[in-house]
Amino acid sequence: MMTEFDLGGVYVSPFFVTLLLAFPVYLLCRGILVQFGVMARLWYPPLFEVGLFIIILSAVTALV
Repeated sequence: MMTEFDLGGVYVSPFFVTLLLAFPVYLLCRGILVQFGVMARLWYPPLFEVGLFIIILSAVTALV
């Protein structure tokens, strides 16, 4: 079971730590999709980006 992390006397939720781990992975995936032109072909890119981040966040949470 994950517990809180102490950062300078402030307790931080383990979910926040997984958010920080998932964000660079999301940026990498998003950059690759933009590079290959996938993002330009989507109907509503912001909705896709939210879904992509949730999928990556779920995967990071499962791995941690």
